[in-house]
Amino acid sequence: LTVFKVNVLNDVDDVLDLASKVGYMTDKIYYDNDTETYVVHNSTHCFEYSRGYFRLWKIDRNELVKGFPPDNLLIERAKNFLYERSLLPEGNYQCTVGAFKTVDGEPVLKHVSFAININGLQVEGLGFSIIFNAEGEIVEVEGFTMSKIEALKTYPTKTVEEVVGELKEKISTGAPRWDWRI
Repeated sequence: LTVFKVNVLNDVDDVLDLASKVGYMTDKIYYDNDTETYVVHNSTHCFEYSRGYFRLWKIDRNELVKGFPPDNLLIERAKNFLYERSLLPEGNYQCTVGAFKTVDGEPVLKHVSFAININGLQVEGLGFSIIFNAEGEIVEVEGFTMSKIEALKTYPTKTVEEVVGELKEKISTGAPRWDWRI
């Protein structure tokens, strides 16, 4: 079992670089001390960044249109959006499509999510979601940015049989309960 540390973008220059990648003039960004968030907005879009998590969304959403382009087209648009901005997760990732918002049981917004896999395991919340309206337009982008992932320590694993055997031995020898760590 390996434990990893995820380092997020914390430097103001990294945040400004990220904002410029998604189309914002960086001289308009301000830092809100109360929420510890970088914010910039105009009449149609808003960008926020706080402790590795960012959101970019379109303010005016038309939620009346139903029906979406095929999922494979949404996936391709999402990949292109991230790739063009050097934000597509490197290496192994899991891509899923689903309803992001529904009205009367029908999706009005869909998401294409990219979750990072580390050592073959999907890490929830680490990656990006690209949100589309029914016309196939990107109306929101949110995700967790990172500068690097590093392995901190690897621990040996045991089989269930080994753990049960060790626990039985500790119980049979009268080891105090607080010493039942296996």
